[in-house]
Amino acid sequence: MAETNVNIVEVLPTAVNTDLGGVGLHTFGVPVDNLADAVFAGLDRGDIEIGYAGSERTIRASRDEIEEGAKCMWQNFSKNNPKF
Repeated sequence: MAETNVNIVEVLPTAVNTDLGGVGLHTFGVPVDNLADAVFAGLDRGDIEIGYAGSERTIRASRDEIEEGAKCMWQNFSKNNPKF
């Protein structure tokens, strides 16, 4: 894409508190307005990788760190959703 007018930006959000899927369904995470403000601020700075809250560390994480984080997230999800 380097020889085109296309720019690629990676946005790696953290958990976001939204009403997506229904009011009250997602009651954890950062407020969606805070995330949107951070993304637009990153775009204004010309960042090509934009993280927010805990996801900023993930952008620079090693493969092993990402796999360990995914494992922990799945274990937590499974514990909280045993019928899944």
